[in-house]
Amino acid sequence: MAILNIGLPKTKEAWQTNLGALATDLHNRMQEVLDAKAILDGTPDADLELLGFTAGEVAYMKTAVADLAKVADAYFGTATIDPAYDHAGSFAKHLRGVIGS
Repeated sequence: MAILNIGLPKTKEAWQTNLGALATDLHNRMQEVLDAKAILDGTPDADLELLGFTAGEVAYMKTAVADLAKVADAYFGTATIDPAYDHAGSFAKHLRGVIGS
């Protein structure tokens, strides 16, 4: 059976490059999540409100980043997620701009 190549790498080297980039990007993003959480945890809500966030937005943002940090912790092996939880469909979807879905 032929493989339909629509946007997929066509060589071994391309696969290796793409998968290496994906793994590196994921690793870096997971660390950025933990860094963002550390910064948010250390920032008083009032300081964020001075930037123009409402109290509700601050609470939602901190909750969303805390959710994402659970995924990052699981990625780095410092925690487990039990029971299974839909992180993509939780608070984080609002950070992606997927409101109401």
